[in-house]
Amino acid sequence: MRRLSSIKWRPPPAQVETLSNQQATTVLGSHAWSAVHVLRDDLRSLHPPVQGPQQPGSRAFPVTTAGNKARKLQWLFQLPPCEWPRVILSHGGAQSNAMRALAGLVWQQRSARGDVEVATSAALPHFVYVCPPLPAHLKAKPVGNFAAALALGTTIVETPSKRAYHEFTTAVEAVTSRGGWGGSGTADCQGAHASWHQVLHAAGLHGHSRQWDRDRPGASGSVLLVPQGGATEHAQLGCFSLGQDVVRWWDARLPSSPGRRLVVALPAGTGTTAYFLHQYLRCRTDISVLCVAAVGNAEYTRQQMAKLQGCGATAASSLPVVLDPPRAGCTGKQRYRFGGTASDLLAVWQALEAAHLAPDLLYAPVAWAALAERARDLSAGDNELLYVHTGGAEGVPSQLERYRRAGLWEPESGDRIMCCRS
Repeated sequence: MRRLSSIKWRPPPAQVETLSNQQATTVLGSHAWSAVHVLRDDLRSLHPPVQGPQQPGSRAFPVTTAGNKARKLQWLFQLPPCEWPRVILSHGGAQSNAMRALAGLVWQQRSARGDVEVATSAALPHFVYVCPPLPAHLKAKPVGNFAAALALGTTIVETPSKRAYHEFTTAVEAVTSRGGWGGSGTADCQGAHASWHQVLHAAGLHGHSRQWDRDRPGASGSVLLVPQGGATEHAQLGCFSLGQDVVRWWDARLPSSPGRRLVVALPAGTGTTAYFLHQYLRCRTDISVLCVAAVGNAEYTRQQMAKLQGCGATAASSLPVVLDPPRAGCTGKQRYRFGGTASDLLAVWQALEAAHLAPDLLYAPVAWAALAERARDLSAGDNELLYVHTGGAEGVPSQLERYRRAGLWEPESGDRIMCCRS
């Protein structure tokens, strides 16, 4: 089996699809965009597909890493094998797209070294993921990204309480704000390296270290901390490549769109992709970047971007335009809650699905609903819209299950939406 560094693989530029007038009107309502395009970053894989694990009673699934998580983790993929740590540690929700992407990259690395089956090999990297208390139904029947991460060999460390998880995230933020733990690692990455015991002690989870030593003999060496969602300064490498794809496509289109300006829009969790994309494109007077806050509000997203201050100034001029989430429900008195269920968001998702855009159900509906809410303001003038599809469609089954439990969706009736609730 060839070593990872010898694999000659260059991801192709992301494809761009132009929506018909009917499609654009369906998902945006009344608008004045000269044209609406979608950059299908969800179809661009960071690495060739790798055969996934064979699960009892089911087929092995191909492992790919696509969307904005592939962009944000490109730096990790390009590390030489000798610089990979023993353990990659991250944290977040139980259905996180970043969790699945990291699990896939670690599996791909192990596959490249030809030793996927040796789960206890101390020479191979392992992925450890810390999450808040898990719902009982997910423990009983793992689904979605959580099930995929487990199948890919991820060690899930569940905190005993939400308070314990908060203490862990506070410890992580304190460490990253100081520039990371000092340690014996060779890779110069945010979070640096620390011993596994140091990490768990800081998290208040030191009792798990004995279990780890028992389950993974000899694997208590260096630990690389990847912040939640891949929100690290090293993400700029892949985000700049996204900017290159945008510029390449727009410059090729300019002869047919003289005098027009391009607005690049995308949803934002931590805002990392939008922040670095803006840094790359800010010198272009004919291209601007805006993002829609999907977690919290616009101010929260700006605060998350400010944590990347080591990569540039955080004055208002250095940040992209950030829109608040759209108003929720029939009354429109409050914003959508991230991860919540709302029939109108489900309707937006169905419209995107009908347009064959393979949307996720967490970020895409919020972003498109916000663009529709502000369509007249944003599309004023001779502008074109380029929406960046950030991936995440693999999580749709578990997201639809949440809608089913909320009584908003019935699988036996196809995609029929139930009564309006938010």
